[in-house]
Amino acid sequence: MPFDYTIAGRWQDVIHAIAIIESAENPDAKGDGGQARGLFQQHPVFFKENYGRVLVGVVTRIWHGMIGRAPLYPVSLSDTWIMADMKAAASHFEANKALNRTLLIESYHQGVIGAERQPDPTYFTRWASAFVKIGGHWPV
Repeated sequence: MPFDYTIAGRWQDVIHAIAIIESAENPDAKGDGGQARGLFQQHPVFFKENYGRVLVGVVTRIWHGMIGRAPLYPVSLSDTWIMADMKAAASHFEANKALNRTLLIESYHQGVIGAERQPDPTYFTRWASAFVKIGGHWPV
């Protein structure tokens, strides 16, 4: 594994397979006319929505000495772009974990509404192949 995906917690195998199909694990990859970048080919709006996202229903916990809602994958000044992208991807999956597996994976590619309206089974098939190849385990 060329990158340490453990920062994504229980989603590490899921996002590892995403990186394989989105960029062949190339952190310098660019796509979608320059809008998508990095291992996970995230667009700016996806990153902004998910990096440091506080999830509804997350158990209150102590964070930075305060009690309250805190992101599962918090923003950190020590995060590299790769780490921040991993956290954004993990937050997306955590926020949408109630979706069935196929829709959840496709939602990364085209958003939840896009995946519901026009499923892309080839994306899921490519992801599943990469997931099996790395010996991935689905989070429980």
